[in-house]
Amino acid sequence: MKPYLLLFAFCVVLLSIVSFETIKSQGNVGQSLVPQYLAMVRERAICSTTALLDAVTGSLFTMDKKRSYSGQLLKDAEDIKPTKRNPQGLVCDRWVVITSVNAPTVVVKQLAESKEDLCVVVVADKKSPVEYDVDRSHLVYLTVEDQEKLTYKIMKMVPWNHFARKNIGFLYAIEHGAKQIFDLDDDNELISVEDIPSQVFETKKKSFDAVHTSQYVTNPYMIYLNHPGEYIWPRGYPLEAIKMEPDYVFVPVNKTSEIRSIGVIQYLQDVNPDLDAIYRITNTIPATFDKTKKKCLILSKKSFSPWNAQSTLFNSDTFWGMLLPMTVHGRVSDIWRSYFTQKVMWEQGKVMSFCPSIVNHIRNQHRLIKDFDAEMPLYTQAEALLRFLNDWEPKQKSIAGMMEEMYIEMYERGILEKKDVEFVQAWLQDLVSIGYRFIWCFCGKQQDGCSEQEEGGIVTRPHPIMRFSLDIERITIVCAIIPYSVIVCAERLTQFNETHNRASH
Repeated sequence: MKPYLLLFAFCVVLLSIVSFETIKSQGNVGQSLVPQYLAMVRERAICSTTALLDAVTGSLFTMDKKRSYSGQLLKDAEDIKPTKRNPQGLVCDRWVVITSVNAPTVVVKQLAESKEDLCVVVVADKKSPVEYDVDRSHLVYLTVEDQEKLTYKIMKMVPWNHFARKNIGFLYAIEHGAKQIFDLDDDNELISVEDIPSQVFETKKKSFDAVHTSQYVTNPYMIYLNHPGEYIWPRGYPLEAIKMEPDYVFVPVNKTSEIRSIGVIQYLQDVNPDLDAIYRITNTIPATFDKTKKKCLILSKKSFSPWNAQSTLFNSDTFWGMLLPMTVHGRVSDIWRSYFTQKVMWEQGKVMSFCPSIVNHIRNQHRLIKDFDAEMPLYTQAEALLRFLNDWEPKQKSIAGMMEEMYIEMYERGILEKKDVEFVQAWLQDLVSIGYRFIWCFCGKQQDGCSEQEEGGIVTRPHPIMRFSLDIERITIVCAIIPYSVIVCAERLTQFNETHNRASH
């Protein structure tokens, strides 16, 4: 017998002995270990057995349909009524949301000690301290007991000791008056504690450049890099694009309408930027960002960039996009969120912005190999996901409808699990119940002069201006009577024509 066959036989025998002894010790003789192993796989947030097999056989992950969703769909808006609520406690326009299992960290103390016009909510977990020794005048510490009293639908779904508990803080802030929410990690510190509202929440004092590119991804880290000749990329950036030569054109932005179209701002983190395990394993010292580069960047539509849950500002018209999926690892959840949200933002007429660092990231201790294992979906699935999203044309025309449709697509293609479809449905219903209103605009885009309307809740039916079998003439009239760009309206007419022609064939 050949040596490699002998080695193979030995390994099989050894594995059988170990497996038998393991089962025997657990009192489960005769039961298969396969279900246990699959449970471990699911627990590690590998979305499907197919994805796992792809990883070990060397085949590329594809966004083909792997299964079908057969669960319930959201009800129509008329059946979902906002719950009359009288929120108790702090009410603010500007909120900071943090999750933590630690005693008050540097950034928590900085925010608590500031006398600025803002509020902070810290979402505890079962590993968090019961006592939280910090000034509570504009800080809310949601203990385990506090959270158990909340009536949000997602409360029954979010597991304890899980990254997704941050979603509870988002809903709490929205219910308590938030018009802007700063999504922040507890292992950061503010570089400056002077005029925090201006640093974080206000755009009027910031200057912007638009990044024009035909590439499907944009790497903002390279734009702000402080060390010429080095290479750096954010966590979640497709590995296939790392060595792609950047093709960016920077155009100064002065129009108020373009700045108003910003739905999300990602502030970079200095000292220890958000990098994946591959970068950290292969590089000794993380690169830093050039402090002389003061301008923010507005990214092009159709060009994705990953952003995280470390220092990210959401305006009210993108609150729906804050949801952190729960069936993937925390090292993946915020990145998938960023990609899903960007796609729906573009449909809404909104864009993404990156701004220079306002925090230093004092990273908690990590085992890089564990991070590498947790981040595997980012390495193997990101490129296929982004190319799919760029080509994806949602059938639903409302924001809530697109979100539900998006999550179903992600489940069917092995990116998420079914629980996340149910999760986004509960999230959307919670938003409505606490009074959040989804914004849409005639002619499809939100700009100066565009008449904003409110959907008033979850809508899975067609967009309001498309509900009544409208013909081209009616759409033309709608666009004509509203002070709005002729070009934009022409685009919508073209889209309608294309859709009508496809339907007729």
